[in-house]
Amino acid sequence: MATSYTIKIQTSNAFLDTGTDSTVYVQLVGKDGKTSTHWEKLDLPWHNDFEPGATDVYNVKFLDIGMPVIIRIKLKGIFGTKDEWLCNKIEVCKGDESVVFPIYDYIIKEAEYTTGEAKIPQKETCEAVQHLRKEEIVNNKKQFEWLPKDKDLGYKGFPRYYNADEYEDLPRIFRRYFKHNKDIQNNKLKGAIMMTIGKFRSAVKDVSDFDEYDKLSNMVAGDRGDYLVGWDTDEVQGWQMLNGIFPLSFSICKEIPSYFNVTDADVTKLLEGKTIAEQIKAGKLYITDLKSTYEEEFGLERSDLSDGTPSVCPPAVCLFNINDDQRFVPVAIQLVPNDRDYLFTSDGSHDWMLAKMYFRCATTCMHEWIYHYLYTHNTVEPFACSLFRCLSRTHPVYKLLRPHVMTLPAINTVSRHVLLPADSVIAPGIAIIGTSFIKKRYETFNINDVFIPKVLEKQGLDPEKIPQYWYGKDSTRIWKITGDYIRSILHLYYRCDQDVVEDKEVQDWAYENAYEAFGWEDGNRRGVPDKFTSIEQLADLCTIIMTTSSAQHAAVNFGQFETYRFPPNSPGIMRLPVHKRGEANMERIMNSLPTGRQATLSVGLTYAISRFTEVEEFIGTFSEYWFTEEKAIACQKKFKQNLEEFEAEIDERNSRLSRKYIFLKPSRIPNSIAI
Repeated sequence: MATSYTIKIQTSNAFLDTGTDSTVYVQLVGKDGKTSTHWEKLDLPWHNDFEPGATDVYNVKFLDIGMPVIIRIKLKGIFGTKDEWLCNKIEVCKGDESVVFPIYDYIIKEAEYTTGEAKIPQKETCEAVQHLRKEEIVNNKKQFEWLPKDKDLGYKGFPRYYNADEYEDLPRIFRRYFKHNKDIQNNKLKGAIMMTIGKFRSAVKDVSDFDEYDKLSNMVAGDRGDYLVGWDTDEVQGWQMLNGIFPLSFSICKEIPSYFNVTDADVTKLLEGKTIAEQIKAGKLYITDLKSTYEEEFGLERSDLSDGTPSVCPPAVCLFNINDDQRFVPVAIQLVPNDRDYLFTSDGSHDWMLAKMYFRCATTCMHEWIYHYLYTHNTVEPFACSLFRCLSRTHPVYKLLRPHVMTLPAINTVSRHVLLPADSVIAPGIAIIGTSFIKKRYETFNINDVFIPKVLEKQGLDPEKIPQYWYGKDSTRIWKITGDYIRSILHLYYRCDQDVVEDKEVQDWAYENAYEAFGWEDGNRRGVPDKFTSIEQLADLCTIIMTTSSAQHAAVNFGQFETYRFPPNSPGIMRLPVHKRGEANMERIMNSLPTGRQATLSVGLTYAISRFTEVEEFIGTFSEYWFTEEKAIACQKKFKQNLEEFEAEIDERNSRLSRKYIFLKPSRIPNSIAI
């Protein structure tokens, strides 16, 4: 018997050509997986169907099959032409009942989809849906191919990524999140960098004093504001270590390394009469030790200066103290191991100022290539590829993580051409070549390097014991809020650990993460689990992925321009060899700092990558409705509520501070890495 169904179809407005002029046909399949309706042509009279951003409603007569579990869609182009259509979702209504089919994908010729109800594979009872899930994964592994092991694009020794030489080689579903109808260029990143640098080239020759560095960044962004007020003081330099873009680049000091030749006589006054041993015992000394990172034996490739000599980035060691005023401040820096001629202590001199600049150059390179690129961009990208390969769209983990990995393949594909090579446009502005640094650090990488609570614990960084360590406090809180949300979702679908063990899709995902993504060249899975044995283990990995691609990237990325726009604050490259005590003066400082051209490169880069994209979505927003069950939607609402309450707490705290920390406000944390 025929009955009335209402079909509501939403077309994406991601960019201008998302709609279709093809004739669209649909067919519904009932809960038994066998009973189906006829193919119905969807066409409203005197109406242009399926336009970008439109929701079209069709009332049709179908055989009464109850509520469908599968919808089939077929496109027939005009005169047989090939067409594609980016559909967001389809809702099918019958009487008081309705079911939603999340699509959020391109339909080319024909396709079929299951309902939005999330299920782990062993809980699926409909044979037709079981078959559809398996077929989807087979097709996905053909579409979302890993970079072949015998293909060398210059990034052997990196985490593995999607097989795309160029941005245009990416699957369309990845590209659409990078290109919006308001964007002018496909290569938005390169265009923004070159546009900024282009503004400088006609005006910049060289710099002779600090004020001329200011003029560079002011050409694109106005005055440098409050962030850099007092940039040359120890207090502000210490605050930036705690709460700037490198807030994990130090550890508690348990002993002074043998090659760091600082003594009590050097720093007793700076320690307010206390000895080094007393401050270590009190837990008030912290250290950044870059000796092994930048020594020649480590083998990093340095950028060449204009005269062909390598740029300078020293194996610096810096000691920080929490003083009686509860300020975290640098007290000693050594630029050459085991040589006291290169040991400097805080005395307000030009020697000390220049030593801090060399030290900050070392932390800048570490930040840009390791804490920023390797530990966020590089770490999440393999999970993006494996997620699409191994999990069906019905899987709860797919629905949970997809919004947080979608944009990675696009921005990383562009970065491999624009930022990382030795001959990249920005290479002359940063001392260490990105590919060299990333490959070296990846040799010893472990997934726990991005498990922030474990990092804080390992490095002895207790946010409650370090005054004004707002990053530490806020990242810990964000991690818990996100982890609680993930666990609330997973526990809806996994009732016990055995459910995880028996989930073939998620176990396949684990294997690919371990051996096809991170251990693809040497079999070293770098701490990534090759199987899941518990809900908690799965929740931990999901939390790492989601938090790294959202909060941690926000913490280390969006403050870059404010940090680097004024090169004396944190130079990306130094030109002269490190100085000995007594050698520094303003002339030596200016000759050591980046040239005007080098400065334009770092300012141009960081200006381009520190801005939110025009179509940014922030954590706690769900513009794609992957979960359709009320319990899952309730978890999402609770997550959003917790984030809003946390933001209110940050605002209240910041209202009492002269120097505010805003990088981990949820309203400033994008869902995923898009820049």
